[in-house]
Amino acid sequence: MSRKVIPVLILALALAVSPALLAQETSDVYAGRVAETQSRNIPAGSVNDPGSHLTFILDTGVNARSLLGDVSLVSAEGTVLSDLQPYLDVNSDGQLDDGAIMQNFVSITNTHPTMAVTIHFRYYNDNCDDILDFLVILTCNDTLMFDPFNFIVPFSGGENTRDRIFGPQRPGRVLSPIPTREYGSGRFILTAAASGAKRDHVLANTWAEILFPNETPSGLHGECNINRSGSLPTGPTREDVLQGVVRNAGSDPGVVANNLHIFNSFQISFDFLIGMQTVAVPKAFIRDAPSDQDQFLAYGMAAWARPSVDRTNGSDSNWDGDGPGVPPGMILLGSETGWSSGNNSEVRDVPPNNYYLRNEVHGGGIEGLLGVSALHGGRSTYGALGTQS
Repeated sequence: MSRKVIPVLILALALAVSPALLAQETSDVYAGRVAETQSRNIPAGSVNDPGSHLTFILDTGVNARSLLGDVSLVSAEGTVLSDLQPYLDVNSDGQLDDGAIMQNFVSITNTHPTMAVTIHFRYYNDNCDDILDFLVILTCNDTLMFDPFNFIVPFSGGENTRDRIFGPQRPGRVLSPIPTREYGSGRFILTAAASGAKRDHVLANTWAEILFPNETPSGLHGECNINRSGSLPTGPTREDVLQGVVRNAGSDPGVVANNLHIFNSFQISFDFLIGMQTVAVPKAFIRDAPSDQDQFLAYGMAAWARPSVDRTNGSDSNWDGDGPGVPPGMILLGSETGWSSGNNSEVRDVPPNNYYLRNEVHGGGIEGLLGVSALHGGRSTYGALGTQS
């Protein structure tokens, strides 16, 4: 096909899309609401705005569900390396072979010129089970690029995401490989959310008071807005926390109330994140390639970015469709079921607010699909495509 013809075809396809598809009628699927009429109804992959939350779809290219069958997969309690050894560990050395899976690279950029941010990464399998969480600090005006299936988790003493997804179990390491039944199709959803924590149960002022883990390296003190000195203040203003005028890194290490960790991190508004993903497909995955030139394939795509939405004035915004943005550092309790921990054992549910992540799926709202009230938090619960975990 002539290269000149391609733009014409794309334009023709765009013109062929009926306006009715972009402005759908009232439907029970959308909880009786009229689907959003603005451009955000087009596929989410085309939305390139910076956001507070990014979503990536990862594919290893090795599908245990297909190779073993659904029945066998249910009882597959072994590790992926053992159950799929003929495909992943041909030389039987107990390690993932080079070129055995498709090579994924994920990049995340913090476009803010002066503020760093803590990113909470979560991996979901094809059953939307949360199988791996960790935190990463992304400094101001900086980019992180990494292999999501071979990444040394910061502050962990050498824990590698590969140990969790594939194995093997390494002596002295915390991460243990998931069973093959949780590996499933080998496809995962990776979410990356700007995060912060509260020190107590009081959420009347719904901004994060702790923006960075105590484990933040001392060398980053004073970098961007990171402040590791002094004590955590009582009742700080949002501006002082964001600007690093007061301590905004946890005062104690570990899973404690005075620290930011994966169990107390809330999604916060920070609409300065953009993401990209590139995938390299090994030639062994490409069947019947007519020439050597066709035995290599790579492609890239933008991450699905979800900016924050303030729907305090319901008539001025469309649930979690388009609407006014939320100031940085606010906890988005409308988009996740909130939990607050005062100590290592006590947790409780906290009420929602009117701050959401914009949702491009299903016409801007998914409460009808989830079957929960539109008046309560958790409609677009933290995670992949608004699914509840």
